[in-house]
Amino acid sequence: MSEQKKIKLSFSSNEVISLDDDRDCEQIVLGSSRSSVRTEVAAEENVSDWREKVRGVKERNLIALKNSILTDITLEVGPENTPFKAHKLILALGSPVFEAMFYGPLAEKGEKVIIPDITPDGFKVLLKYLYGDITILSTEIEALNAWFAADKYCVPKLKKDCDDFFCNCPMSSSNIWKLLENAVFLSLGPLISRCKKYLEKHTESSLRGEGFLEIRTETIKQIFDISSANVGELVLLNSAIHWGRHKVDTREAVSLTEALKPLLPHIRFGALTPSEFCQFLDNTDDLLEQSDALAILKHLTKPLTYALPEWCCLTTWQRDLRGKRVYPDSRPAMGIFSEHENAREPSKKLKKRQSLPQHFRS
Repeated sequence: MSEQKKIKLSFSSNEVISLDDDRDCEQIVLGSSRSSVRTEVAAEENVSDWREKVRGVKERNLIALKNSILTDITLEVGPENTPFKAHKLILALGSPVFEAMFYGPLAEKGEKVIIPDITPDGFKVLLKYLYGDITILSTEIEALNAWFAADKYCVPKLKKDCDDFFCNCPMSSSNIWKLLENAVFLSLGPLISRCKKYLEKHTESSLRGEGFLEIRTETIKQIFDISSANVGELVLLNSAIHWGRHKVDTREAVSLTEALKPLLPHIRFGALTPSEFCQFLDNTDDLLEQSDALAILKHLTKPLTYALPEWCCLTTWQRDLRGKRVYPDSRPAMGIFSEHENAREPSKKLKKRQSLPQHFRS
């Protein structure tokens, strides 16, 4: 006689479903607003009908999915063709894309369907939602993969659940960039705002955090859009330079100039001191045109006399709220070109560009 397999069902309004394969006794916990009392029943196959031991359509569907009961389609998902056995009817009832795939004029005729552009973990979340009307998300990556699966198969409620997960999951320096990257990519306004507020308070640790060098250009632009930070403008600039050089090293950009050019209109050059701007020039290789570099330096030295180039960010106050804000009109006109004994030397790179007009020397 074949070995009997025990199936343990657990029902609770506060727990989630686990469909892992690595245990002899499977525990499935259903979240249901109608069920507030936890009950447990045990059944043995070949003794009684397993259907008598489940409660409700969702539980029955999930057991059928887990144990491949009466399945009629195999979906091979991801680059490794991970197989998922499922039921055409249930999939079609939950997704218009699956309906067209299985019952439309150009319906699939075979017993297998290959889905190479969806990850297995994201597809598993989709299946649990279609079968049990539940959404289980553990990580930001899983939520992103589930979002793509829900988008591909037109399941808007699951997409909304993924959006809610992004907006409510804890933030740290280890995941802030992945969250912001997803928010920008998916155009999630509330999450973008939440990430920016976190960056304002934890700028320094986030810039050293995991994933910063891997973010895209549109994401790093968000850093320069935050109104305040716990670091100065020069720290942000140096971090951007570090990011740009990484893009060159990984061949995502041909040069540092190509990597940083889209960021220039977002940088508060007017918030730098003249010496900080000269440090920036020394760290970048001909990023700015000579005329623009000179115009910015003239503005930083005599802000009431010289204007910034038209493409520059008009916001000129410092983001760093730990110290006193310095506005353009409060800077001394002497700047780095003063002959005072403690004055710093001009940037070597700027010296090479061109000599300064006589009237600009104080």
